[in-house]
Amino acid sequence: MPRQRIDVEKIREILRLHQELKFSVRKIANALQISKTSVGEYLAEFKRSGLSYYDITQMNDTEVVCVFEKGNKTANPMYEALAKEFPTYEKELARVGVTLYLLWEEYKERNPEGFSYSRFCHHYRMWESKLKAGMHIEHKAGDLLYVDFTGKKMHYIDPVTGEVHEAEIFVTIMGASQLIYVEATKSQKLEDWIWANENAWIYYGGVPRGICPDNLKSAVSEACKYEPLLNDTYYDLARHYNTVILPTRPGKPKDKPNVKFIVM
Repeated sequence: MPRQRIDVEKIREILRLHQELKFSVRKIANALQISKTSVGEYLAEFKRSGLSYYDITQMNDTEVVCVFEKGNKTANPMYEALAKEFPTYEKELARVGVTLYLLWEEYKERNPEGFSYSRFCHHYRMWESKLKAGMHIEHKAGDLLYVDFTGKKMHYIDPVTGEVHEAEIFVTIMGASQLIYVEATKSQKLEDWIWANENAWIYYGGVPRGICPDNLKSAVSEACKYEPLLNDTYYDLARHYNTVILPTRPGKPKDKPNVKFIVM
């Protein structure tokens, strides 16, 4: 049975009652005088969209319709025009320094009435996930922390001497919450690596159950396909803090997808 048609304002009200006031499906249906089936289907589509309630509140009416109306993608010329650019965006994102935000800014210059940044990212990620279906990793809170140095160095200027110095960028992300910590270090040497790891744990307010680094020399002394040998100092650090180091396997980016997504 096709669900009844509902306007955008009621969609927003359904989400407000559900997300802010924690109303049940039955209470929402009674309050808005619509069927429980319609409320349930819209909430299910909201969950499938991968968007947050805040994302929805930042969208205009057209974008909300794109999320919730069946068949909206093929019927929406704005989406169809954007989707044609996705293969180009995929190639651009492989280049150092190119981000989705940069591509969105260029898109908005050409299309002032186009999608918001959150909706732009959602459409691209959905397209990408279908193109590159891979392993799903279920994260538990406080379970794994992914750590790495980015491939691109940054620079800073000494305010006294005017000398330009290079800085390595250390980045971490919690698997479940996606909370990010970033720090600039002098090098990728062991002492900087250890210091940055400890600073990240201080920032997070605790040590996760496991640390997942890439196979960089500071963390792994010898790369092996199945059991990389840990640097002795890094191993001692993990043992001291009652955690475990789980290096990624060479050539297996799916072992550590979160940080790779940030540093690209």
